Amino acid sequence: DSELKKTVQDHSAAERKLAELRAEKERVARQVNLTFNDAWAGLMNKCLEARMPQFTYKFCFFDKASQVDNNGGHETSLGFWKGFEQGGSGAVFDGGDYCHQAPARSLRVRIECGTSERAWDASEPSVCSYAVHASTPAACKSDRLKELEDNMAALLAEEAALAAEIAAEEAQRQQDLAALRQKIEGGDPHDEL
Repeated sequence: DSELKKTVQDHSAAERKLAELRAEKERVARQVNLTFNDAWAGLMNKCLEARMPQFTYKFCFFDKASQVDNNGGHETSLGFWKGFEQGGSGAVFDGGDYCHQAPARSLRVRIECGTSERAWDASEPSVCSYAVHASTPAACKSDRLKELEDNMAALLAEEAALAAEIAAEEAQRQQDLAALRQKIEGGDPHDEL
């Protein structure tokens, strides 16, 4: 049946297109990761401090965080680098010193785009879980990174549309095969296919 043959050919072509899209998506994802990592690499061994009236909150990207008492100098660990969260708009330090009312101290850093590296506005939103704001040029999305992210979004949308098209074609192909089987099994053996 020529209609079935065309459906199979269309299906094969769509699967090839989907494979090409997935390869392109992986290539763009690698570029996004490289661009992202290059932007943050400049923060290696970079430490920031947010000085508040009672404590100074220190953190070093990719290393550790602490709280230092401004009156006595006692230093308390707020944890070790866990990684970025939310695409680089935050950083997490976990596993700090024991806390009498929580498992271990931790620090969340809210990172913003800025012309220099600096930290400010430290707080304790919940018991032994601290927060600080920071800015760095690394958080500023370059035009290239934005372009890559937009390209990735377009590829994902195209992939989803193509996958839906393939699923619809496959469903149609299954219906055509079922109708053909019905015709063969239930029809007159002299009927043409």
